Amino acid sequence: MKLGCILFVTLLCACSSIDNTQSNTDIEMDIPNLWGEGSAQSSFQEGVASTVEWGVVLPSSIQAMLDNALSNNQQLRIASLKVQQGLLDVKASSGLSWPELKLLMAHRQSQSLNSNLVKSSNTVSSLGINASWEIDLWRRLADGTDSVSWTLAAKEQELEAVKLSVMAQVIIGWLNVIEQNNLLALNKKNIANQKRRLQMSMLRLDNGLATSIDIRNAKTSYKRLTDTEQVIQFRRDQALRKLQLVLGAYPSAQMIDDLTLPKVVDLNVNTSPKDILLNRPDVLAAESTLIASGFSWNAAEKKKLPRLSLTLNYDVKRDSISELFDFDYWLNAVTASLVQPIFYRGMLSAQAEKAKLQRDIQLAHYKSTLLTAWQEVENTLQNDTVLKERQILLNQALYQAQYAEQQTENQYTQGLATSFELLSAQRTRTSVETDAVKIAIARVKNRIQLTLALGLPSQLNTN
Repeated sequence: MKLGCILFVTLLCACSSIDNTQSNTDIEMDIPNLWGEGSAQSSFQEGVASTVEWGVVLPSSIQAMLDNALSNNQQLRIASLKVQQGLLDVKASSGLSWPELKLLMAHRQSQSLNSNLVKSSNTVSSLGINASWEIDLWRRLADGTDSVSWTLAAKEQELEAVKLSVMAQVIIGWLNVIEQNNLLALNKKNIANQKRRLQMSMLRLDNGLATSIDIRNAKTSYKRLTDTEQVIQFRRDQALRKLQLVLGAYPSAQMIDDLTLPKVVDLNVNTSPKDILLNRPDVLAAESTLIASGFSWNAAEKKKLPRLSLTLNYDVKRDSISELFDFDYWLNAVTASLVQPIFYRGMLSAQAEKAKLQRDIQLAHYKSTLLTAWQEVENTLQNDTVLKERQILLNQALYQAQYAEQQTENQYTQGLATSFELLSAQRTRTSVETDAVKIAIARVKNRIQLTLALGLPSQLNTN
């Protein structure tokens, strides 16, 4: 009776000392119905489901590269292995709530002294079954299992995020190869034009219409273009090697067959900004990690509470081994124990406080991830319009620069313009045309980043 009263008082004291914790916290984020008012309007529309993945018309050959990357990319393999680890963690954690069953067998031989200091040998053999079970009164074990399960969910979302990231890296890497290849073709055309103009300047020199300065300027421009060709060639090979690394095919850096720039199309989506932000794999992973940390905090707090366990022993101890299998000698014992931590309670409190701080860290990380995702969407959304307008302006500027260069060359042939004027017109056209090539690639890259920020590939794969 006294023992029962003591256990009851101990139980009440322990229950009154635990903090009131929650496994998850409601986060109120002021997500707008529309994207930032400061962002320029673009081809992003609401109300119509997207029919083109990644917002561009990709060739059929790109799918083979995406399949290779999803099969051979090392980042994806690491994320997949982490998911397998998470599955094993869940399996191991779930086993803690089950009774533990042990088969025990022992043989002991000892010596003793009698009153006459004569040694005698004693032999004892034992065989038995031990079953122990911790009753999860306060859901401490269940909270630990829930924490591991949510950690697994976070790893699965991280795997999905890595998949999308790898696919985007493949497409952007392919675009980098296209960019350098187009710049290389443009530079070769400029070299051919400059070589022709060098020959024209030599002919003018023979006719007394040009000076050695004109020849030197033409040769200088020709050599610089030849040097630039080597630089662009290296950058193209470098981009190709980087793409092969993402594909998991490096160092076999073979040239890509299809290097046609894809067409950008209108990007239509029928989801609101809130739906987009709260369904991105990286945001969901951060949310799952936050929930897991909440359950870990709960489990750490509940370690301060008493533990109730049941133990069953069914065994036999005999001098003769042959008697171990005679069940008439077997005895059973059932023990119920209630253990309340006392002397190491400070250590448990420190562990619980550490778990709470980890939960606060994950809360801050979740908010940061959400705001970063929000920023990525607004930046790429506004840049989509800016790049489109810049591309139109550069194409118009390129038309004027090409016409001015042609007019200056005609005047130079007639002796009405100097080599410096021709060189200036040539440099202007080359600069504008180079920017036009880069801006066309940049617009496609930004569209890939925009669809990735919106989470559209993930939604299409899910559907």
